[in-house]
Amino acid sequence: MLRFILWILIFYVLFRVLVRYVFPFLVSYFLKSSQNKFYRQNPNINKKKEGEVSIDHVPEKGKKGNKDKKLGEYVDYEEEEE
Repeated sequence: MLRFILWILIFYVLFRVLVRYVFPFLVSYFLKSSQNKFYRQNPNINKKKEGEVSIDHVPEKGKKGNKDKKLGEYVDYEEEEE
């Protein structure tokens, strides 16, 4: 019986060490390799640095500008009390 408890304790400690240290390393390695594979298969996708801003479309201003665009109509509402 003591031997069985000792094996369970050893298994528990090894499992904790694997989950705490080895598993995150394996996940990050897998994610980096998947990301590299994705960018190799899709070379025309731009890799951008974090915080970098790019503007793909600049709206054209008409003769009257953007002031005359109809943005919708106002809807009046009332709050219901429960």
